[in-house]
Order: sequence, then structure tokens, then C-alpha cells
Amino acid sequence: MVNNRNEKYLFPLSIQLTMSDDLYCPDFVNTLAILAEYGFYGIELNIIDFDKYRPAKYVDLLADYNLKLVNIASGAYAKRLQLSLSSEDSAIRKRAVAETKGMIQFASEIDTGVICGFLKGNAVGNRDLSNQNFIKSLSELDADILLYKTPFLIEATNRYESTIVNTLSDAVGIISSFTNPYMRLLPDTFHMNIEEADTNYALLQHRDYFKHLHISDNNRHFPGYGAIDFSKIFALLKGMGYQGSVAIEGNPYHSLKESIIFSAQYLNNISYKLLPTLRGGACFNSQNKGERW
Repeated sequence: MVNNRNEKYLFPLSIQLTMSDDLYCPDFVNTLAILAEYGFYGIELNIIDFDKYRPAKYVDLLADYNLKLVNIASGAYAKRLQLSLSSEDSAIRKRAVAETKGMIQFASEIDTGVICGFLKGNAVGNRDLSNQNFIKSLSELDADILLYKTPFLIEATNRYESTIVNTLSDAVGIISSFTNPYMRLLPDTFHMNIEEADTNYALLQHRDYFKHLHISDNNRHFPGYGAIDFSKIFALLKGMGYQGSVAIEGNPYHSLKESIIFSAQYLNNISYKLLPTLRGGACFNSQNKGERW
């Protein structure tokens, strides 16, 4: 497989994918091949059934394409089981805690993290009560996160998707109340475009709390298909000495393959302008070079 990751982008680049019932289905495997060709570092995987495959199966398949399993995304699983760590229904909340403990242990076996986005809870309910319930759930998860040394990434999502943790400050306020180095912030440019007065300032202000960043455009498509200027965001990250990674998380505009290629080219162009020593690579010399419309 192609071994060119970290040479085309300013930061290690991943993408979030939702797995079908079959880990080895042709569409998924073909997507992995495209990611390898375009120099991706890894994937975040939305797993809908944690009992079907042992954790090592995911790692072994991705290794065939020189890709890493960067994080486990919990959104699809949480939606499937209607999990909420902030639910006013104690039975739902307790079930969510139990399932999350399972995800934390699962992730620890393959040295990766767990993303807590939709898992926090939806946009229904009293904000203060939901926040209290969420903190209570985190208190019950705290020991497991420490025991398994599993990064637990609390994503700040917009008010239309969740009652709680809408801004980076919201997330940092909660994280700071724990003495757990594995509880981390996960910023997302789509949600920040809605909730933050200044995306770059918010990233700079909270730079000590995150090592991973979700990037998607203002219309929830992949970077390059909307109005967000990612060159300014990448320049800020470079300027503040960011040593973490980034992951595309959003909706394809065209087919998944076309959207991956377009966004990869767009991000490569930005990276090359900010750090000219990066390789553009022959695979980026198609007619569509990822330029904005």
C-alpha cells in the first residue's frame, strides 16, 4: 500500500466513516484504498455493533492500507440504542453509562479514544438539569477512563443538536472540574461556526485542551464545499504550534469518493501554501485541484 501519510497535509488527516454490518464489504474496502492513495493518516469509525468483531479486526484491516484507527465515534451506536448521558430518565442514563464503559474498554484494547458527541444527549430537556446529569455520568465514567487510559473526547455541538456543551468554554468548564488527563475537548468547525463568536480565537483560547479537531464546512459538507476559510484555521494552528491531528467529519457533497478526493486536494493545497516542503504528489494532479468555486 502507499506509504505517504503526513507528507501531503500540515497535520495528520483522518476522516470519520460509519461502518456497515460487514467490515469487509467492497464499498468500505474501496474507500480505504482511496484514503491510502491520498495520504490519509487514519479513520474515525462509527461502530454500530460492538459485539460483531474483536477490536483487533479493525486494526488489522486498516493496517493493510497503512491507516490507523484514530478514534471510535459513538454517535451511530448511541442513536441506535437511544443512549443519553444527560437523560432525565435515570434508566436511560444508567444504560448509557454502562454502554459507554463498554466502549471505553473496547477502545483501550486498540489504544484509541472514544468520541462523546451525540452520546451527550439531544436538544430536548432542561439545560441545567441535563448538564447536572451529564456531569453525574462523567463522574461514574471517570474511574474507567483513568483505569483504561482511554482518551474521552467531549465534543462541543451546536444548540440544535444538544442542550448541553455547545461551546468550547462549556466543554472546558466541565473537563476542568475533573483531574483526569484523558478527558479532552473535541472542537468541530461546523458547530463552532454556529456557536462561537470567533472560531480562531476560541481555538487559541482553549488550545491546551485538545489534540484532535473535527473539520467540516459551514454547510456540513467536507472542507472546501462551503464558506469556511480553512487556510486561516490551519495557519492559526500552525502558528500556535499545534501538534495534534484533524479529521473530516461531515456529509459528502457528491459521491463519497468524489468528495474525499476534492476535499483532500483542497486541504493539500492549503497545507502546501503554508509549508511548501510538503509534497503535492502526482495523485493530486487531476483537473480538479480542490480549489474553491
